[in-house]
Parts: sequence; C-alpha cells; structure tokens
Amino acid sequence: LATIATTSQATSSAIQASSTGASTSAITPAAPQAAKLPSEIVGKCVEEIIRDWNNGLQDRTAKFRKHATAISEWDRRILQNRNVLIRLEADVAKVVETQTSLERQLELIETHQKEGGQGSAEHGGGSRAYIPG
Repeated sequence: LATIATTSQATSSAIQASSTGASTSAITPAAPQAAKLPSEIVGKCVEEIIRDWNNGLQDRTAKFRKHATAISEWDRRILQNRNVLIRLEADVAKVVETQTSLERQLELIETHQKEGGQGSAEHGGGSRAYIPG
C-alpha cells in the first residue's frame, strides 16, 4: 500500500535551492528539510503502523488495568484497616475511662480505710473489717 517516503521531497527541495541560489562565495544552507520520521515507522505501510500502535495500546491498557486492580485492592485493605483502627481507638478510650474510674474508686477505698484505721485506733481497737450480714 502507501509507503511513507520523504527522501524525494528532500531531494526536490535541495534541487530547487541549488538552482535558484546566487553565485556567491558563502555557502548557504539547503532549504529546511521535512522532519525525520521515527525509525520504527520508516518503510512500513499505514496498516502496519496502525497495527503496531493498536498492539502497543492493548499492552499498555492491560498493564494499566493490572495496576488499577492492584491499587483497588490496596485501597480496600487500607479502608478495612482504617475501620479496625477506629474500633480499636474506641475500645482503648473505653478502657482508659474504665481505668480512670477504677483508680478513683481505689483512692476512695484507700481513703476510707485510712480514716477507718485511725478511728478504730482512737477507740482502742485494732482494724476491723465490716462484713455485712
């Protein structure tokens, strides 16, 4: 089919430049040449170029989907771990609250024991435990 050829265009440009040039001693550069084509498409027909591009696109699409799936899995795990951490934080807050309450109760008990020990010593008795009956 259609083969990409730039050499004939470049040659005709150079011929025109040399035929119209003035006879001076300075060397004048040739007319600007057409941009060089990437080496991967030189000598290929349009169908081959399109097929190669489609194959490359399919490869990159497959890699993208693979990476997107992996990132989606990571995101799912991060959200699961976030929920676990939120529950743990709530549990720790409850434990801290319970511990604070228990420490207050323990201080009250110690205070009552000290007061009770002093009162019984004043009355000549030892320490007595109150056992409800």
